[in-house]
Amino acid sequence: MPLQEMIKQLDELSLSEIDLLKNYLDAVQPSQATPNLQIGTMDIDALLETIDAMHEGMSDAEFEDMLEDMTNEYIAPLGDDL
Repeated sequence: MPLQEMIKQLDELSLSEIDLLKNYLDAVQPSQATPNLQIGTMDIDALLETIDAMHEGMSDAEFEDMLEDMTNEYIAPLGDDL
């Protein structure tokens, strides 16, 4: 079935059917792709699990605000050896 036909079919779905479709799509492909992080001294899988855990219980807007605060806040290093 061509994509345009599928889109026409989607326009006819009820809100509950759209929610079921969203849940299915999230299960088969997460809405945000995992960043392509380089393996080094950090356990990337553990980092991504921690980020996912931080997101639980927060709205997307709250999570984005938190990330923005973490990005914008400068924290001075404790010493030259860090």
